[in-house]
Amino acid sequence: MLRCTLSVVLLTSLANAQTPPSEGEIIFQRTVGPALRDRCATCHGAALQTSRLRVDSRAALLKGGAHGPAIAPGDPSTSLLLTAMEQGSKLKMPPGSKLPDATVAAVRRWIELGAPWSEKAPEPHTTSDDTNATWAFQPLSKSKATSIDQSIAKQTPGIPLCDSEYESRRFGNIHKGKARSRGRNRNLLFSDLV
Repeated sequence: MLRCTLSVVLLTSLANAQTPPSEGEIIFQRTVGPALRDRCATCHGAALQTSRLRVDSRAALLKGGAHGPAIAPGDPSTSLLLTAMEQGSKLKMPPGSKLPDATVAAVRRWIELGAPWSEKAPEPHTTSDDTNATWAFQPLSKSKATSIDQSIAKQTPGIPLCDSEYESRRFGNIHKGKARSRGRNRNLLFSDLV
């Protein structure tokens, strides 16, 4: 009886566990949703539907507007939304300025993945310039410092690297080639902890 109860509890908890979002949902939440909200919904939202097109739901995109369905899930080449964003034909959206290439590529990939819609609120839109502004995406540059100590000192002005008395006490004999016993070295290394 206990095994049966535990099995039911385990199966119930597994059934209620949330599955991680798919690649398409992540693309929608990070890029496509914010782009549609920020750059398209002004003219194609709840208040105004230019060319009878709404972009605020998947059903509305599938229904389309005056020119037909806006997206064809799985087929980016026939999706009018992507054609308009690429601005390669007479249909050029959004008016005024083209979306960043990274955003257009994300929309293409999203449509290839079936254009999944996520009910989770999309994250704020970031352009590729914002994403690449972090230190990890910066190109490497050659340091003008001739040693590690100079490089650290340059980055932390006013903070001494090491007290010369401490340095000579800890490492002086090692640099001079004088060997110490194993126990003596251990005592020196851990003497500051006591």
